[in-house]
Amino acid sequence: MSLNYHKVNKHPRNFRDITGLKIEEFEKIVKKVRPEWEKLEKQDLLRSGTY
Repeated sequence: MSLNYHKVNKHPRNFRDITGLKIEEFEKIVKKVRPEWEKLEKQDLLRSGTY
């Protein structure tokens, strides 16, 4: 069984059991982290030549 955000976020209690966070708390973290993550991911792809 695989888990992904789109499946788990439909079940807030399960989401909290798995992550220890409410969905809203997780989304706040994602909003802060995503720009830097995408920048680093792009740098990695450029370095590997797959972008």
